[in-house]
Amino acid sequence: MYEEYLPLNHADFHILLALADDEGHGYAIMLHVEELTEGSVRLGPGTLYTSIKRLLSSGMITESSLRPDAELDDQRRRYYRLSKLGGKVPLRRDDPDGKDAASCEIQTRGEDGVTHERH
Repeated sequence: MYEEYLPLNHADFHILLALADDEGHGYAIMLHVEELTEGSVRLGPGTLYTSIKRLLSSGMITESSLRPDAELDDQRRRYYRLSKLGGKVPLRRDDPDGKDAASCEIQTRGEDGVTHERH
């Protein structure tokens, strides 16, 4: 099912990890990745939107239909969230040498609005 997309590349991994917390638009995802990594990872717009396009076409994320009030947000923004498939992907990434795997423990919010812990 999701195995064909593994291992995740660096940008895809961080985008999925950021969206595990909450849905967001591109710039918010970029800022959240930087926050989660304490500034060690910064995704530029080209990398970010190329990865978003790839994640959309693979079905790991979807465009969200939920929008903030038009007066509070730019209506040109697109919001993204994890899909059912993206929520099942184990967020693991091999180290650069491929010897060990780093695993992240995260919590995801299901479509039912309930937070689920993932290991």
